[in-house]
Amino acid sequence: MQSVQEKRKVKVIKIMVVIVIILYIIMNLVFASLMNSVAKDKGYENSSTFILVLLFGVIGILYVISLPDLVARQQKEDILNVLLNIQQREGK
Repeated sequence: MQSVQEKRKVKVIKIMVVIVIILYIIMNLVFASLMNSVAKDKGYENSSTFILVLLFGVIGILYVISLPDLVARQQKEDILNVLLNIQQREGK
């Protein structure tokens, strides 16, 4: 038969486990939201990065970090096109 102290210890451990699980879920939601905004900033408007990070955690975060920046790529292409147009005009 368990003593009163042992029952309290078990109860405290159960409460701590529940708190840790809740904190884990909250942190996952926060990171998923942040990574979703990072993906949008990189030009991935209709991506499912929120769900990906929420389900896979660190692996999803690494995936979002490794995505190429489509906005920067488009800006570089635009600059290159402008420079090529200027070069063609000067060459005529």
